[in-house]
Amino acid sequence: MGTTLREVIFDIGGGMRDGGEFKAVQIGGPSGGCLIEEHLDLPLDFDSLKKVGAIIGSGGLVVMDKNSCMVEVAR
Repeated sequence: MGTTLREVIFDIGGGMRDGGEFKAVQIGGPSGGCLIEEHLDLPLDFDSLKKVGAIIGSGGLVVMDKNSCMVEVAR
């Protein structure tokens, strides 16, 4: 709790695959919400996520690059 999204994706997770450019991340499973680049320095905790309309949910992250279609991810 409290680690930023940037740290999770780029430090712990090793960054974007094949040098892709970050677009968004779906957090917490289907009902968790999507966060964009402006949220990368958001601490991952219940209160911070609630303020931006997201939840931790299952704790999963689906990280998308600029080539990802947000409509397809939602579908």
